[in-house]
Amino acid sequence: MNKQFFRDSTIGWAAICMMSLSLLGQTEPPEDGTDIPKPVRIMVRYLDMSPDQVARFIELRQDLRECVAPRHELLKRLKAALKEALSQDPPSSELVGDLVIEIHGVKQEVRRCHAAYQQAFCDMLDDDQLAKMERLQAAAKLRPVIHAFSALGLLHTPTDTPEPDVVDDGGGV
Repeated sequence: MNKQFFRDSTIGWAAICMMSLSLLGQTEPPEDGTDIPKPVRIMVRYLDMSPDQVARFIELRQDLRECVAPRHELLKRLKAALKEALSQDPPSSELVGDLVIEIHGVKQEVRRCHAAYQQAFCDMLDDDQLAKMERLQAAAKLRPVIHAFSALGLLHTPTDTPEPDVVDDGGGV
């Protein structure tokens, strides 16, 4: 089968899945009017994902939302309670301590949701896709280095072209 046709059909399948979720009210449609968000299109092409993988990815995203959303709501309430507790004169050290510990625990739960999402995503990849993903994760660790070299005018990325006669030494003004 033609590889380009397969990629295009995978993108089409992803678009159908995303529109279906959108129609069910489970996700917001992209702002730019495309059928599928650009990050998803890039991911599908970069990893050369199959339609089944795209469908599984969409399920994983929904699972992540369902895992994280109630915890974010709880964090908002706990942070508001902490702010209220700290505004008391004098603040109750026991209440403040309990709230800080509970906030920390909820943040840990959110991290576990994300870790499970990332692990499930990697589990569905084949060996070639996993190797690409691992290279991408290694490259992501270089972001601060890339930003520094770019800010010093030593590396130009497609989205970071310096203006003539402008030098940014990273020292601020």
